[in-house]
Amino acid sequence: MCETKPVSGYATTFVHVIAANVCGEIIKPSDLKSLDSGAGDLYCAASCGEIITRTKLKYLDALLIENNPALSGLIFNVYNEANDFLEPIYDLTELVSDPDYLAEQYEIYSLSEFEN
Repeated sequence: MCETKPVSGYATTFVHVIAANVCGEIIKPSDLKSLDSGAGDLYCAASCGEIITRTKLKYLDALLIENNPALSGLIFNVYNEANDFLEPIYDLTELVSDPDYLAEQYEIYSLSEFEN
């Protein structure tokens, strides 16, 4: 069982996108927490990666403060701005990995193919 908590929704989105592209399946939330599946392993790796990223950012922040106290917290602002920029992309990814949305798109595609 994976006990890590991701900093953002990136880990979940990452695993959903990979699973959808590799095996064409939607991953259930319970599968993300299970180490009995490859998706669970991947989710834990992505989650741990986010936690490690935060630790590294704290270390970089300390180095920046040591060299220039006026830069305190700047690295977190840059990191958060990058996440804010990516948030709509993550939201869109969640939408396109939703089973109802995928079924609807398949129906639209199937109908257009049938009409041609």
